Amino acid sequence: MSLEKEIIQLLERFRDTQCGGKANRAAEYLGVTAATFSRWVTGTHLPKIESLIMPFERLNARIIIGDSTENEALERKCRELEIKLEDSQKLLEAKDEVIRLQKELMATLKK
Repeated sequence: MSLEKEIIQLLERFRDTQCGGKANRAAEYLGVTAATFSRWVTGTHLPKIESLIMPFERLNARIIIGDSTENEALERKCRELEIKLEDSQKLLEAKDEVIRLQKELMATLKK
């Protein structure tokens, strides 16, 4: 399926599931006129990518460009890096706490 058709289906699903099937409500929600929304759904014009962020988030949808296994591998790598980053942040916080305790101990010993 083409990207254009997927975007149209997403907009239709957004209209139907999030806006009670009402195009004018979907348009208002997206901050565009009903005529603009209609042109998007009919494929006369396509929305700018920024206009799709909110409906994509509401429908838990995403655009996958290229090989899906390649995208899945990239997503896995991103998750691994996020975990490593969180672990690194925890280590830095622990290090800061150790330094704070050492200073506290030194101050106590000087008294």
